[in-house]
Amino acid sequence: MSNKSKERVVENYKYGKRHGEYFMYDQHGQLIEQKYYIDGKLNGEHVKYYNNGKIRLRCNYKNDEIVGEYCEWSYEGFLICNQTYIKKDEKTYHKSLIKHAKYNGQNFSEAEYDRASLNLITSMPL
Repeated sequence: MSNKSKERVVENYKYGKRHGEYFMYDQHGQLIEQKYYIDGKLNGEHVKYYNNGKIRLRCNYKNDEIVGEYCEWSYEGFLICNQTYIKKDEKTYHKSLIKHAKYNGQNFSEAEYDRASLNLITSMPL
């Protein structure tokens, strides 16, 4: 039996669509995800947590699209990804800044990308 089958979701519906707060808890009752819906579309802050209680991901949605800042952290709490989403001419673009990444005890470089053009803006080793 997978752990997913033991997760518990608390959500609300209005006219058959998700509406309002959405919470997901793990098998131990610990909050692992929270988000907000309006008429079936993601709107507002979306946060995911590791089982140690630290934030894994934080971003904001407007009408099912990520807007503004999107951040991810490692299990240990290091910021590993920071992206900014900008809507322009009905298209969504984002810039990515990988500030610190640590996997298997190794540090990786810092880099900034412009996703609209896929060009590397800056890069430096840590």
